[in-house]
Amino acid sequence: MSKELNNILNKENQYIQQDIPGFFSTVAKYHWQTILFLIVIVVFVIILREANSRLLFPETKSLLNWFGFLVLANLMITYLIMITYRQVKNQPGLPGPDGYQGQFGDQGYSQNCGVCETEINTMTLPFEEPTIKQPVLPEKLDLKPRGNLIPPEKPPKITFSTGKIPASDITYMWQHSSFRGNKYVFKEGNYPTIAKNINNRISSLIVPDNYWTTLYQDSLFRGRSITFFEGRHRYVGNYINDRTSSVKVYKKPITQAVLFSGVNQRGTQLWISTENSTLNTFNKKVKAIYVPDGYTLKVYDKINFKGRYKTFKNGFYPNITRLKWDSDPKINLNTNIYSCILEKN
Repeated sequence: MSKELNNILNKENQYIQQDIPGFFSTVAKYHWQTILFLIVIVVFVIILREANSRLLFPETKSLLNWFGFLVLANLMITYLIMITYRQVKNQPGLPGPDGYQGQFGDQGYSQNCGVCETEINTMTLPFEEPTIKQPVLPEKLDLKPRGNLIPPEKPPKITFSTGKIPASDITYMWQHSSFRGNKYVFKEGNYPTIAKNINNRISSLIVPDNYWTTLYQDSLFRGRSITFFEGRHRYVGNYINDRTSSVKVYKKPITQAVLFSGVNQRGTQLWISTENSTLNTFNKKVKAIYVPDGYTLKVYDKINFKGRYKTFKNGFYPNITRLKWDSDPKINLNTNIYSCILEKN
């Protein structure tokens, strides 16, 4: 028997004679992890018992007990797997010429056939990185595309309509704010009583160009009212929201001024022309004013165009009560208007 075979047998005998750590020795070595697991189990059991004492129904207690059993079993299995892994890891492993496989040496190990005298090293071969050969390209490449890859641009066809687009006379209203919900259509005209499915269900609207729309709280144009000018109105406001029972859709005045009995185009209206400047029952009720383009409205605090005066150019004035008189800048207008004159510029 050769010396090399004797050396291999001696190494195997030494491996067999070594003390392999047992289960309880591994537990003693990693006692801090055991203590941690015991603490977790004890705390979980205490919480489980406390929760069980607070439950009233036996079915719920049974479910909680089964849940606790599964959690405890999972913790025990995890602990056993951990200790087993530590025990296996601490074993010296297979003998070899350069040490043991495992914790006591990862330099490699040898396999012998038991009969032949040659050793075959299986873990000491160096790793060879594969070499990637780059393809050799010619110095000049013909990269010209064959054919038209991108079709030629064609000028867009633009057609123009002839004549004027007629302005719409339709006011669109919606059940909810921001133009949501059911949609309602109102053409130019007066609606003293709207349909039941629309009554008290209007929260937003769109008024066409050159038109106004007035919403009334009650049928026959009674109760509180508010006028909406042309444009998009996402919310009619708390003043009239879900309170509309009659509607008027009419053309925007272009030769007449409009007086409102409430601020922000609320309340009743009085239309003033160049021929008619009588306020009648509107004395001391004017709170907002609209003056059309190309006109000027002059108001007075006494009848027959006397007393203090104030001139309004074209535009909308939502609240005139805090404005000052032109002839007496220290005093507010309030609602002290008794006469007015509409003049063309």
